[in-house]
Amino acid sequence: MSAQTTFREGNTWEKETHNEKGKLVERITYKVVRVDTVKKEIRITTTSFDAKGKQTRKIDMTNHDRHDTLFVDMKNYFMMRDDFSYKWRTEPSFIAYPKGLEVGQELRRATIVYVAVKAPKVATQAGPAVAKNNQVGTTATFTIESRVVEMKEEVTTPAGTFSAYKITSRTTLDNKLDYAPVEQKLIEWFVPGFGVVKSEVYKKDKNVSSWKLTKLSVSK
Repeated sequence: MSAQTTFREGNTWEKETHNEKGKLVERITYKVVRVDTVKKEIRITTTSFDAKGKQTRKIDMTNHDRHDTLFVDMKNYFMMRDDFSYKWRTEPSFIAYPKGLEVGQELRRATIVYVAVKAPKVATQAGPAVAKNNQVGTTATFTIESRVVEMKEEVTTPAGTFSAYKITSRTTLDNKLDYAPVEQKLIEWFVPGFGVVKSEVYKKDKNVSSWKLTKLSVSK
């Protein structure tokens, strides 16, 4: 499998996320909508659905296939959801996967930062809802670090069997809004020329979530 084959316009794939009990939480479909061979950009539209099949969001991502490295949009790993209180904005951020992976190799850390750009409104005894302007500018930072290629092995998902590199790392979510930093362990199986086909998240050695590639439609 090569990036030139996988990331062609019109190609699609799908993944499903499950909780610690194995219950379906989310289904996400991906479609390559444009490939810019000059800028080496791969534009992908993702559509998310909840367990009942209701669409919850639709966003655009951009990957870069440059030289010997695939740069994956960090929105693929973590997104802050807008609600009635906050709108979140971020700058383009990427996580790097060298094409020539080797067992024992240490990979670069990656970070994505979100900034709150709209104040929440809260009701008070004195009157209607008012904006808490002091919260504007609050950040939420998601970091993936201590990334190590542990081994190469075959991994099977509903979409097929793949020769993949098992990569372990540590993730940290530091949300200045109202949470203490949360650290978790991430295990992912990366297939050169495509990307991650399976991942598992652990908190204090307990599996809290996982996802797998369930469908893959790639033109020859």
